[in-house]
Amino acid sequence: MITEYAADISDWEEWQKAYRFGVILIFPPEVPVAEVNRLRNIHDSRGQSMCRAHISLTIPLPRPMEAYHLEELKGKISEGDFLLERVSYAVPDETMYFTERVRLNLAGVRR
Repeated sequence: MITEYAADISDWEEWQKAYRFGVILIFPPEVPVAEVNRLRNIHDSRGQSMCRAHISLTIPLPRPMEAYHLEELKGKISEGDFLLERVSYAVPDETMYFTERVRLNLAGVRR
């Protein structure tokens, strides 16, 4: 294993238990994320207290992450920066399928 995992999760809420082995996230740089964190603290203080603003790349991992998993991932993704031009607000339906409801073009993006 590449890290230690919580051994006693008996006090966790049921939904939290799915996150025991973590998720893969992107944490944006401080400059754009500071304002998002400030707003999350006002409107979702519980969520903000658990994890700062992020972009989720995976669902909760079903088992412990091993070093070879990261090496495999590293070998498939090219190094480099990416430009984020817009964000989308997606909401699940009764079957937990997420559909885009609102698309927000970010500052400086001309379309």
